[in-house]
Amino acid sequence: MIAFSAVKKSGYVGDYIDLELSKSYSELSQSPGWKVFSGPVECVTLQVAGYTNTATVRIDKYFTGTVVIRCTYNTKSNMPGTESFEITCNPVYLNPSSTSMSLEVGDEEYITYTTSPYGHSPTVEFSSSNESVASVASVDDYTGRVTAHAKGTAIITLSNSEGPEAKVTVSVGGSPNPDPDTDPDPNPDPTLKVGDRFYEKTKEGYDMQFYVEQTNGEICCAVIPRSTYDPTIAKFATGTITIPRIAKGFLVRAIDNSAFGNCSKISSIIIPNSVNSIQSFAFDGCTSLRSVTSQNETPPKMGTSVFPSSVYNNATLYVPEGCKTKYKGSNGWNYFKKIDDGTVDEVIEPTGITVSPSSKTIEVGGTFYVSYSLTPSNAETSVTWYSDDSSIASISSSGLVKGIKAGTTYINAKTSNGKEDLCKVTVTSSSPVEPTGITVSPSSKTIEVGGTFYASYSLTPSNAETSVTWYSDDSSIATVSSSGLVKGIKAGTTYINAKTSNGKEDWCKVTVTSSSPVEPTGITVSPSSKTIEVGGTFYVSYSLTPSNAETSVTWYSDDSSIATVSSSGLVKGIKVGTTYINAKTSNGKEDWCKVTVTGGAGPSGAASNLVITSKSGSKTILPFDSNPILTFDGEYLVVSSTLANYTFSMDDIVDYRFDVTTGIINKSVPAVISNGHVIITGLPNNSFAHVFSIGGEKVMSQQANNDGVVDIDINSLPKGVYVVSTQTTKIKIMNK
Repeated sequence: MIAFSAVKKSGYVGDYIDLELSKSYSELSQSPGWKVFSGPVECVTLQVAGYTNTATVRIDKYFTGTVVIRCTYNTKSNMPGTESFEITCNPVYLNPSSTSMSLEVGDEEYITYTTSPYGHSPTVEFSSSNESVASVASVDDYTGRVTAHAKGTAIITLSNSEGPEAKVTVSVGGSPNPDPDTDPDPNPDPTLKVGDRFYEKTKEGYDMQFYVEQTNGEICCAVIPRSTYDPTIAKFATGTITIPRIAKGFLVRAIDNSAFGNCSKISSIIIPNSVNSIQSFAFDGCTSLRSVTSQNETPPKMGTSVFPSSVYNNATLYVPEGCKTKYKGSNGWNYFKKIDDGTVDEVIEPTGITVSPSSKTIEVGGTFYVSYSLTPSNAETSVTWYSDDSSIASISSSGLVKGIKAGTTYINAKTSNGKEDLCKVTVTSSSPVEPTGITVSPSSKTIEVGGTFYASYSLTPSNAETSVTWYSDDSSIATVSSSGLVKGIKAGTTYINAKTSNGKEDWCKVTVTSSSPVEPTGITVSPSSKTIEVGGTFYVSYSLTPSNAETSVTWYSDDSSIATVSSSGLVKGIKVGTTYINAKTSNGKEDWCKVTVTGGAGPSGAASNLVITSKSGSKTILPFDSNPILTFDGEYLVVSSTLANYTFSMDDIVDYRFDVTTGIINKSVPAVISNGHVIITGLPNNSFAHVFSIGGEKVMSQQANNDGVVDIDINSLPKGVYVVSTQTTKIKIMNK
């Protein structure tokens, strides 16, 4: 057997750690076996992508110690091997803004923290070891607000999802209850009388409204709202609010209906010992309250729904020492789930613990929860779970048991005073879990001929086991190996498929492109034959085999005296007869169109002539048989033919035209210009003719009709020289 020393790797919570065997996949006889072997296995996830010599470990949560990943394999020389990887978790440390603080009763202070290394964002929760002394509430992800309630010491703990916890010691001095011997005596303001309203500032600096009243013969005051819709203090008030015991010299005896209605941001309220009555809905809408302090040893009388139900469930009621029983028995106050008078309740230690179930059989990879009950049922203790052999079955702090390998062990629960019970766990070899689905990655890929890439797959569920077969729909386009290596063979598109032993499939669409041009194996000309008249035109086109072939194509005529063809495929009849128009690829592939040219005449058999009319009224007439060619040379029109050559000044010409606009047009002169119109024939159907100024600016466009004729009206253009450009020719014209 081949054995190696363990490879050590580390990372932070959330990191992915790549693992690779010392042996390449090509050296292995079959897929290696990866597994989480030992340690706090519930803190990591092992990911294996198909049959490969690599794996990835994700650190799911913080742990101390070492997780061991083990891989076994056989080489092609039939030598077994085992390699191990030791994974440790790097801690993220919390650095509180202070490790200790001193407060007085009623004070608030904030704890913030930073992380080391910088840039991590662990989940942090604040808790207090003694909420009767100091409570703590999370303000945001990085801040906790500490409120002091009574003399003593409390430890504020900052739990840390990515490392060790941090602690802050809080020392509280002072007393929540005024001392009657030192508290000032009532001394009512003589300017105020029963029925008057006035404001007094709280300890925190907020204006609070009061009402002078006479109750049971005593002139005192009550906290009242400013109006039906406004509470006694500003709605935006936050943090702790302390109601004064004496306002303008009057004892504060009552808190009126809705006095603090909708003060949704205050978190703590301190009620002085002078208050003996709290009316209905006094704190309605104060949903952020987490601390209520009543300093009266006799519980004040309460109306209905004084506090929201969320306050009764979540806030702590702080009362004078020894008064918890009174408040628990007082109507309204007894709704509070947590009442604290600063005394420590007697802790009842357990006399026994019972684990449920007492035994369980699971497969490798299977999980279940164990639970416990204490005797007596009101006993209090911390409980530690542990496994006699974590290589067979592990257990988390929450009681989640997981089978690791076949065997028998015991899962134990132990109380802080040493009481124990256990669950016998038998782990059996699991039957393979069949996949319900397979997903191939990537889902599509484009490569060149000869290019390669790896396709991989994942199974659903992730613990499914199966053999997977790779195959190609068309191996002449792309092949795939048993390990998922795809190779492009020729240009085209096919699908690479992965199929499980129980028939589940998925695929990757593979497009293979040619790294060099694909030569044509054939060319087809369309139409294959055509009959036109002398002067008639049409376009020939071609298609290549295969369709993705690339080549240059040359057009030529077997007899250009019968029919000509342009480089763009425009065929024109020259004289009566039959010839072939050919298309030839750069690698010699050919096809053709048989062209028959018949005789033709203009409308009603009219002669076909070029007619040039001068200002004097004289006309110069040249028949088409003389092959007249018009060119422009600056301010002159030059006409050449087999009969004669002429040069005309453009200023002397009234009109020049072909007397048959749909008849034969010389290829060099495809236009008729008459009465401010330029008429061009023989264009591709629905193509465009564009008019440009001599400076190159496009000034007009006109589309040809279905007969390939375009009529451009240039009367609206300024005088000057213009160029008319079509797909087949360019001509220069002068607009006079």
